[in-house]
Amino acid sequence: MKYKSKGLLLFAYGKEGELYTRKWDMKALTKNLSSNSEKEDFQEMFHTHDIDEKDLIDGKKFLENVRNKLITNDNGTLSHIFVDGYESNLGLISSDFSQGNFLLTENLFAELCEEYNIKAHWKNSVNEKLDTPIIYQTKKLVLFACGENGELYHVKPENVQKSNNCDIEKEDLFDGKEFLEDIRNKCIIDYDGSLEYIFVNGFESNLGLASNDFCQGKFLVMEDVFEELCEEYNIKVDWAGK
Repeated sequence: MKYKSKGLLLFAYGKEGELYTRKWDMKALTKNLSSNSEKEDFQEMFHTHDIDEKDLIDGKKFLENVRNKLITNDNGTLSHIFVDGYESNLGLISSDFSQGNFLLTENLFAELCEEYNIKAHWKNSVNEKLDTPIIYQTKKLVLFACGENGELYHVKPENVQKSNNCDIEKEDLFDGKEFLEDIRNKCIIDYDGSLEYIFVNGFESNLGLASNDFCQGKFLVMEDVFEELCEEYNIKVDWAGK
């Protein structure tokens, strides 16, 4: 069985703690493709998954299993969270669990489960890690998460491994403020390359950035939030241009 998502739904964090969403259905995602066969190939490649729908866990049940420690970081991988049938960037953080991209605390995740039809795909296996040389040596991880009242948390988990594949020369990293300026001036847009890493005070982070012409990364924050974080932290960005 294969599960076909309806498209893409991304969440982002705003300056006042509000949650923004941006949705693309398949028509919007494939608007630049000319033929029906290209559009079908795109959906098959990027939005069709080898998942039986009956294997998806209801969001409330998934949260209950995390709270009861039946699901932990050590016994599997959160591969997808679907929201109203759309593939999303959502994740979950709690005392014994931290997986996904746009991390939410337990209470906020529970609220979204009331508002949306949320399904989680939990794989009982551990992802293989790439073993590549480290040139830019990070200090483990710092993870940002959104709380139910809009507060922005950051934690440095001891039981979560960093990616260990930061093959980067230090001089190739952007300063966070310069990167944001290039985004605002449209010198960097989505189609120019890929956002590989954002480092915060030397820690590999889950930060991302959402703007009018740019939406990449994991825990997406709006421009003004990113700017505030650049004032508070030493932020460096690894941008891989095409």
